Amino acid sequence: MINNPKTVTDYKIKYNLTGDNLDDLLIELFTHSILHKWPTETYDKKEKHLQRLYSEIFIQLNEWLVSFNLPKQNTINKCKKILENEVFASIIDVKEETYYNLRSKGKLQKYIRNNPEKRVSKKLAKDEGYRVFLENIF
Repeated sequence: MINNPKTVTDYKIKYNLTGDNLDDLLIELFTHSILHKWPTETYDKKEKHLQRLYSEIFIQLNEWLVSFNLPKQNTINKCKKILENEVFASIIDVKEETYYNLRSKGKLQKYIRNNPEKRVSKKLAKDEGYRVFLENIF
């Protein structure tokens, strides 16, 4: 039995939800809350959590994790932390949607030395790297 649902699948299992989109799930969850006489605060909390799980940012971050052959995460913060600490990729590759994770700073440096066309200045890489991700999120 799932005590504290952390994913959409957990919500579906725990509360016997069958919907495929956020609106259907929220309607079913509301019906469940009325049947089981939840306090309004409980439903509101679970509604907000489900909305976060369906947010564009969360979905995009998890898609990037999967693109880099990393596991999906349950929270936005975990997604960001994994991307920050475990993804070492050329900005040029990411812009071209070639998600090749080199797994370490040293391997990334060697890859860039061997592929000079992938080289950009450090400042530009930082600026451009953030821009690539921000353009896709917003």
